[in-house]
Order: sequence, then structure tokens, then C-alpha cells
Amino acid sequence: MPYISIESGALTSEQKKELIERLTATAAEITHIPAQFFTVTIKELPDENFGIGGKSIDEIKRSYKGQYYEYRGATTTIIRKGNRYALQQCRG
Repeated sequence: MPYISIESGALTSEQKKELIERLTATAAEITHIPAQFFTVTIKELPDENFGIGGKSIDEIKRSYKGQYYEYRGATTTIIRKGNRYALQQCRG
């Protein structure tokens, strides 16, 4: 059985549902394996347990409260505008 695992910050129930549905559908389409054979798990990491550039996400959020912030890592870009965050995965 194919297994898909994702780690992220806190997600809403709607986001989890959409991730499970879309990851399964995309993987099934690409691999030609029926969707019912896929298992998807989501592991949520608290902000204080996830760090970038030597700082926890919790620290980053506190220090940039209400400001525009963009961090470019090797594989991820985090963009903040006000209280909204966007993660962009870099494709290599």
C-alpha cells in the first residue's frame, strides 16, 4: 500500500481534508494505483517545535507581527503579510 506523510504547522479540518483528498487523487493519477490503496498521514508540528534559520516559527511570528516578512530557504519560501502566511515550495 502506498503511504504519503506530510509534516506541517497547525491546519484546519478543512485544510486536512483537502490535503488528504488532493494528495491521494494526484498520487493515484500519477502512479495508476487505485486511490483506495493509499494511506495519508498528517503530523502537525507546534510553532515552537519547528525552526528556520535558527529561530522557531513561534519566535518568527512574534518578531514580525503585523509586518511583511519573506524568508527564502533552500527549499521553502515563507511570506507573511499581516497575520497571514504563505509557504511556497521551491521546485528544483
